[in-house]
Formats: sequence, structure tokens, C-alpha cells
Amino acid sequence: MTVSCSAITGYNVYMQFNGGEGGPLDNQDLPHEIDITVTCDSADQVWNYVVTLNGITYTRPITSVTCAELATTTTVLNACSPTLIALDRGDNNNPQINVEVTYSGYSYTAISGSSETMSTMIIRCSAINNYNVFMQFNVNEGGPLVEQFLPQTIAVNVTCNSANQVWIYAAEVSGVIHTRDIRSVACQQAPNACSPTTIMYGEGDNESPQLNVDVTNFGLTSTQIAGTQDSISTMKISCMAIDGYYVNMEFNENGQVKENLDSIQNITVEVTCDSRTMEWIYSSVLDNGDVYTHTVTSAECLQIEETPPLRTCSASTITYGMGDTNNPQQQVDVTNFGLTFTPIAGTMDTTASMSVSCTAIDGYVAYMTFPPNRQPLENGQGADAPQTVTITATCSSVDEVWYYNTILPDGNPYTEAITSVTCTQSITEGPAPCNPDAISYGVGDGGTPEVDVTVSYTNFMSTTDMATGVIYSSMTVTCSAINGYNVYMIFNGGQGGPADNQNMPQSISIRMECNTENRIWNYVVTLNGVTYTRAVSQVDCQQAPN
Repeated sequence: MTVSCSAITGYNVYMQFNGGEGGPLDNQDLPHEIDITVTCDSADQVWNYVVTLNGITYTRPITSVTCAELATTTTVLNACSPTLIALDRGDNNNPQINVEVTYSGYSYTAISGSSETMSTMIIRCSAINNYNVFMQFNVNEGGPLVEQFLPQTIAVNVTCNSANQVWIYAAEVSGVIHTRDIRSVACQQAPNACSPTTIMYGEGDNESPQLNVDVTNFGLTSTQIAGTQDSISTMKISCMAIDGYYVNMEFNENGQVKENLDSIQNITVEVTCDSRTMEWIYSSVLDNGDVYTHTVTSAECLQIEETPPLRTCSASTITYGMGDTNNPQQQVDVTNFGLTFTPIAGTMDTTASMSVSCTAIDGYVAYMTFPPNRQPLENGQGADAPQTVTITATCSSVDEVWYYNTILPDGNPYTEAITSVTCTQSITEGPAPCNPDAISYGVGDGGTPEVDVTVSYTNFMSTTDMATGVIYSSMTVTCSAINGYNVYMIFNGGQGGPADNQNMPQSISIRMECNTENRIWNYVVTLNGVTYTRAVSQVDCQQAPN
């Protein structure tokens, strides 16, 4: 059968199959009327449109046919031309100052129900490497928002309604759309200047009061370097604490500013940057006249309560020897004086310094020892041995350890940690005898009954070999158990003990010997005609039920 449709005068007809699956070849001729033949075989009950093209027969099943009328006259659309904007072509400098401005992506879209269109395109300009570009509209009417970031390339979208033939740039600021008519676009390039944004600024935390406070910058200025397009930039970096607090500014997590020493509520420092290196630098003249500089990539500020307590070392962490009851004394009092503290910059720690001293009676010399067997150079030797020995001890509150520091005769530094100081006195013709306190003696644990019991020494005596000048000292070291218990003596924290232990006595007393040649205390015992010697630096005792 034949399927037909026709249009009214002045229109052409367009036939479609199956709700949008194309139509017959006749459509391409834009006819006033279309007549097609469709056939159907009762075997499958399907109507088909059949056409032969270039010797090939095509068949399309047909379930529906629709026709539309189209005006025979084509509407001519208006559009905005890119040439409505004057684009700068750049200069011939090397490197250029004015650079070429181009457009791309030009297209237009018809405005429904009219012959007008909305056109769009992208206007672009780029700087060479290590330069940034600045775009200006209409000679001197400013440029797009992106310029504030000093980019190497700027690309902006502009639109134009053909009804008024004006290209427009639009930007949203704080939720408000601002527009500008564009008649010309020019771009200039310049060497990259230092930007405040290359520094990371600390932000305040949510503590109350804050520990970290906001860091800001202000007052950016740049001055061109004569004969170049480079520049020197300066700006201020600042932070402020609340009342009753002061701030501590740090660069790159560990760099301290000199201003921190003043413990002030508001710190403002100046930093500079050369565009040839693009590094921000903080510099300050120290009290000794030296210039201190620090590269700045980040700045943070801590807020600290005013007049915080400084950490200090205590002189009492050293045990000071006391004089004995001999007449004249062999052990003399050790004292300290002149304790001072110096703050460690940028911290709450201090360095402490004090004098430690002992004095012998007239006609005697003093000999200082750092148990078990160290001594300071200030002891002197022979005729140089002094009546008073005074040393300087220092301590950092970071570790609270007192140290004796000196330079040895060979020029090497020497450091000794000090936990106790003792002094002996002797006649001026020779060195001081061995110090009985060079041995560490155990103390009772205070239990009921005790396991660890107190160890003590008595009968300390010294004799001098007049031929050699060597002083030989001896003493008795003793510990005792309570009734019904026996005692066990231990040397050097677990290195056995005296032969007396095997008898499980209630009390043990042993003889210890030492001389000034090596100043080592020894336990000496003779068994079966053989003399045994053991160096001893520590004696402890324990008791147990019999």
C-alpha cells in the first residue's frame, strides 16, 4: 500500500518512522509531499519499507509513521564576532613586556524563538618561564580576579549576546556577580616577584586559652633592582597573645627569632626576599654583633603564660662529703656556693653553675675526689697541691646532671658527671690518701625485718712510705644482722663476697687496703698460704634467718 503526507503551501514535509528511527530517502529533497510504498507478508504480519540504493536493497519494519511540516525558508542567525575585541599582539623586546593575546574555543548557540545567538570564547595570554602575566581590560580598567595569584598563564571566559554585540567578562565575588564590557585586552609579563603565600602561616587551635595562635603577614612592598626586572620584597610577619600571655615565634619548627628573648605579647618581625632566589629571609643582629639569618618557609607562634617557672638544677642532687671525727680530720667538709642560673633561649630550661670547694687546715693540703676514683685537675700535685680545692660544676635542667668540665694538659677536653664529692686532707709533703668514700656502701631497706642492711667503715688509717711518697691506707668494713639472723656480704653488685660468708655469721668485718699509686680499694685475704686480692668499689649486705 501507499503511505502519504503533504505540507501546506510554503512548507516542506518530513516523514519519520517508529517514533524517531529515521525516515525515507525522500526527506533529503525537502518535498512538499511524500508518498512511499510499504509491503506486508501475512506469514509474519510485519509492514516493511523497502528501498534500493546503489544496487543494495534495504528493508525497515514499520510500526508507526509521522510527518512534520518545516518552513521552506531557512532563518539566518546573528552572531558576535571575536574581532569585536582588540587583542594585543605583543612587542619585540627580548624578553617581551607586552605579550600576545589570543582567543580559542569560539562558538555560539541560538537563542530560542529568535535569530539571535549567545557566543562564547576563551581569551588567553602566557608569560615565559619564571615570569608571571598581568591582563588588562580596556587599556586601564583592571583585569580578572586570577591576577592576584601572579600566574604564568591567564585564561578567561567571555560571552556575547548578538542582540547588543558586546563581549562581557563576569566574575563572582562574595556571592555577587560582577560584569565588565570588554573592548580590548592586553597582557604584560614580569619576572616572578616574591609572594607571601610561599610561607605557611600557623593557625590558632581550639584550646582555651589557645596554645597555637594565628600568624599573619602585612605591609608587602617590592623595590625593583636597578638595571633589572628583578625586585627585593619586604613584609612583616606578626602574632599576638592574649593579655597575661606572651608569644614565641618559630620558623620551620625550630628556628627562633631574637624577639623571643623579650617574652612580649606581640612579636612582629621583618623578612626580605630577592626574586632571583625566591627565598624569604629573617635576619637579626645578636647582642655580640653577629648577624643571624634564617630561611623562612613556615612561621608558627606559641602562646605562653607570662613569667612561667623556669626549670632549674638543684645543688642538693650532689652528695657532699662531711668531715670525720679524727684529730686532725682525714675527711673534711665539702661545700657549694655561688649557684647561678642562665635561661636557655627559647625554652623554659636553664643552665646552672656553682662552685664546689673544700679546705684543709693550715699545714695540710686538700684532695678532692669524685667517687669512686675520679679527681679534678685542681688537686694539683706535690708542691702544687693547694690548701683549698675549688671547682666549677655546671648542669642543664634538660637532664639535671651536674658535670665537671676541664681541659687536660694534653689539650683534650674532659667531662665527668658528678653525683658525689668528697675531700681528704694530708700533710703538704705528699698527696692525699685514698678516700674511704670511694666505695659505695649499702644502706638498710627499712623493712621489718630488713633484707638489705647497712654497711659502714671504721678504723681508717694511712701511713706514708717516706722513700716513695706512696700513702698506704686501710680500713675495716662491717655489717651485722639482728639476733637470730646471719649476714651475707656482696662485692660490686653481685661479684661474690669475702670468705667469711661461708660461716653464715651474724656479723662480718673485713679489711680493705688502698694506696695512692692506683687509688683502688682491695679486699685482701690469705687462704691456705695463698693471698687473694679483689678490687672493690661497692659493698652490700643482706641478712636471712638462721
